[in-house]
Order: sequence, then structure tokens, then C-alpha cells
Amino acid sequence: MILEKTRAGQLLAKAQGKHIGRRAGVNQENFQKVKSATQKGLSVAEIVNLTGISQSSVKRYRKALVTILQ
Repeated sequence: MILEKTRAGQLLAKAQGKHIGRRAGVNQENFQKVKSATQKGLSVAEIVNLTGISQSSVKRYRKALVTILQ
């Protein structure tokens, strides 16, 4: 019964054009800020203080940069 109501609500939201699911994992603007700061040799703490991006996001973006550059 709960599953049926949940599914009905999801279908209604989708019919109304609402987004269903997780949002995108990478904010391109913040990613570019972290990329340029990393290329300048700034530490994670310096990037956090400079940009206001959370520490976990900075670390995630830096990890993605390493993966891309390999």
C-alpha cells in the first residue's frame, strides 16, 4: 500500500515536470575554481577559505582532477 502511494506520487510529480532523483554531483563553476586553485599550488584549507566551498567538496573535486589527469 505504501509503495503504491509512493509510486503514484512520483508519477504525479514527474507528470508535473518536477525532477525526480539525486541532483548532479559536480557543480562546474566550483570545479573550475578548485582546478585553478589547485594548479596554483593552494592547499585544501586555503581553497576552502578562499572559495567558501566545503572541505569535502574540495577533496572530491581534487580527487576527480587526479583521475582526469592520469
